Amino acid sequence: MKKGVALLFVLALIVFSAIPSSAENTYLRGDADDDGIVTITDTTVIQRKLNDIPVNTFNRREADIDNNGVDITDATNIQRFLTGFSNVYNIGDRVSYDDNELPFVPSK
Repeated sequence: MKKGVALLFVLALIVFSAIPSSAENTYLRGDADDDGIVTITDTTVIQRKLNDIPVNTFNRREADIDNNGVDITDATNIQRFLTGFSNVYNIGDRVSYDDNELPFVPSK
């Protein structure tokens, strides 16, 4: 009986380790400062980065709300999201990226 339980445990480990974690290929849209939540600070980080003012952490992929490069519109869209306006860009959602795309490394 113990051998059967041990075998099932080993098989379960093999199966679950082969399943990729969905968090590995996702990012949080709007989280420009890469702290795990979308707040007004993310808009400030975008504005500072656009004006060449130093920031501690900046995640370009997460800051680019509309996928056309980081600009002031991204900060405005985050502000609109935070105040309850429309959220056509799914700000605050985990967004998948293609497995062939290289993982993004936030700039410091």
